[in-house]
Amino acid sequence: MKTNLQTRYHGLDFCRSTFMILGIFYHVGLIYSTDNDWRVLSTETSSLITKITNYLHLFRMEAFYLISGFFFILALTKNKNNFLADRLKRVLIPLLFCGLFINPIMNFFSYNFSFSNNFKYILYGEWLGHLWFLGNLSLYFIISYLFRNTIKKAKNLNFLMIGLIAVPIISCAGLFISKFIYKGNFLFFSIDKLLYFFCYFLLGCIAYQNINSFIKALNYKTVILCTLSILILLNLRDYYFHLDSIGNKVITKYISTLLTISAIAFFYRIGSRESLLMGKISRASYTIYLLHQPLIIVLYAFIFSKTPYPAWFEYSLIVTLTYFPIYYFHIRFVERIDKVKFLLNGFSGKK
Repeated sequence: MKTNLQTRYHGLDFCRSTFMILGIFYHVGLIYSTDNDWRVLSTETSSLITKITNYLHLFRMEAFYLISGFFFILALTKNKNNFLADRLKRVLIPLLFCGLFINPIMNFFSYNFSFSNNFKYILYGEWLGHLWFLGNLSLYFIISYLFRNTIKKAKNLNFLMIGLIAVPIISCAGLFISKFIYKGNFLFFSIDKLLYFFCYFLLGCIAYQNINSFIKALNYKTVILCTLSILILLNLRDYYFHLDSIGNKVITKYISTLLTISAIAFFYRIGSRESLLMGKISRASYTIYLLHQPLIIVLYAFIFSKTPYPAWFEYSLIVTLTYFPIYYFHIRFVERIDKVKFLLNGFSGKK
């Protein structure tokens, strides 16, 4: 497979947008989960929705960070002026605008949130909500840019071997180390998530440096092999390890990595062909992720907290009433008004 800087990786674009949009399905699912204490909670619960939500939680953000690492190095190879500043604007401007001016609405209507003093609200990241991933990305960008020459040397490596052997162990180590540093958020960083997800972002960087082997691995055969491996690990975990044991946690992280790779391979194959509609969905996905959680909270607080409908019916309605209005808002306003695009996407004009 020949690649160059002009290659458009439609399948990976589709992956990135899919993992962002799945945030709607995940966060709406938390409302109807049987084992979560989220911002808003319904008395109508569903064990099936709970299983779907827990399943998405195992791989969605891991896959997103991996794809982010890939596109970061792809953009870096184009050697644009002010590259790092441009990347940071793309994440920090939407982070600060949405976090400081939109998230307070979400926090106000959240059942388990009470506003503290302004100092604590800002310093300890109480305003962050679902935007923690952008804070982490900003630091990943800086670190990866500083060590870009080292990353560029990471060639002729086996992507699958690194992903399936090293990443689960390093990610577990990151979670363990975070317990001795700081528990919780600080400004716009989530320390435990910061250390945990960095290895997935770095794996994405390595994937680009070994792009031919990476793309070659994104096929249905990989999906099948990962699925069979997951089934084996699930049986080993449930048979040999207690729920709170270290072995159980390590195997769970191996399962997360297998799911991450298989999900990327699956969605890559689905979205590998260029499509006008897929392009629009991909461009809108960032706006959708930024705004979806506040809208979910407002919809539930004003409408669905008072309705007696079954969990699945309400779940489907909230997902629909979240996705399509934000998608329309992006197409109608974000893409047409430079100031709105700057605040929500970190740049103005065409890219």
